[in-house]
Parts: sequence; structure tokens; C-alpha cells
Amino acid sequence: MSQFVKHCYNAILSMVICLFSLTCFNPFFPATDTPPASNSLRGTPQGVIRQLVDAYQKKDIYLYRDLFSVDQDFRFYVAPGFSSVHLYKTCEKVDSLCPYILSKGLTCLYYWTYSDEILSHSGLFNPDKTEQVMLTISSINPGDIRYFVNETRETTNVEIVVRNGSLSVDSKTLIGDDGIPYQYHDVVDDIGEQVFYLEKDPQNKSLWVIEKWFDLNSIQ
Repeated sequence: MSQFVKHCYNAILSMVICLFSLTCFNPFFPATDTPPASNSLRGTPQGVIRQLVDAYQKKDIYLYRDLFSVDQDFRFYVAPGFSSVHLYKTCEKVDSLCPYILSKGLTCLYYWTYSDEILSHSGLFNPDKTEQVMLTISSINPGDIRYFVNETRETTNVEIVVRNGSLSVDSKTLIGDDGIPYQYHDVVDDIGEQVFYLEKDPQNKSLWVIEKWFDLNSIQ
């Protein structure tokens, strides 16, 4: 197995940050033309997950970027032993509004930020490097969605636990130093538990954005 493949694909986005970050090859920056109109799927928590899947299937960086707040407060949390130049090396205390994560006995975790997330996915969705990205997620159990309500009975945040999914990435056909064409096909058959914490979109309170993403498949 190539060093490239060994270095990548520990879990869903732990894989992505290695595969398409600066440590692997120069990232692709998306074109600066006008992005498509905002997708209305974010009107429900389930719709956020559907838009996430759509963004992967379509390799659409604009659709993906639309999942996050313009405040760029997003965090993606990874296993303590995961090595990446993108990680913030200070262990961040798990917020009390993340009860499912705390129930796993996890109290502080390392993470990367919005800019690292967009950088890695700009590479992942690069049509010059990637032939196909397939993210599949089975239907979400209603019991895996928890709503957080404030004192005025307004829903402020949502917790979603996603299970039973897979991810595969096919590279474009490449030419080796020996002149022989080859292609990477890498699969994560089970992405494990992925836990999302949503917040209201500061630009439109009727929509949701992803504030925190915990990859429990890599963490545990």
C-alpha cells in the first residue's frame, strides 16, 4: 500500500485533511465567481445533513461552505493522537451543551477550524484531482436528534447523532514516474458515529448551520 494511502483515511474527515491538505499536495482554491443561490435545505436539522451529503456527491464547495456560519466559528474535533499541522495543539474543554460527547467520557479534545475545513474540502472537491466522492448516510433516527431550548422556549441549538454511513473517494487517473497510469480508490465502509451541533444562522434565524462536528469514529 502506498505511503499516500497509509497516511490518509483514518476516518471521514481525518481522512480528508490528510488527503488534500498542504502535507499531501498543493490545495485547489475554488473559483471566485458568483456562488449558487443559498439552499433551503438548512431550514431543518435533517436538511442540514442532506445538504452535507449533496455537497459531497456534487463536489460543490459553495454548497459545503453554505453549511457554516459567516462568523467562521466552526470546530471539527479529532482523536487526541491524530497528527496534523492544521490542529490547534491546545486541548479545548468540551462545552456543557454537548451532553452526548460528555457522556462518552470526553472532556477536552483537539480540533481544527473553519479555514482548515474549507481548505481541505477545496482540495477534496477539486475536479482536476478527484473523480468521484460518495458519502452515504442512512436515515436519521428521530431519537438521535435533541433540541436545546432557552428560557423563552426558543430552540437555540440542535444535537444530531449520525450513524451507519460510508465514504469513498476515487482520484483522477494519474501517471506514475514509470509512466504507468494508476488511480486511488479508498473507502471508509463505516464512518461510525458523527455528532453535529447546530446553531441558528446569524444571517437568517430560520436556518441552521454546523457549529461543532465530532468524529467519534476517530476519537474512539
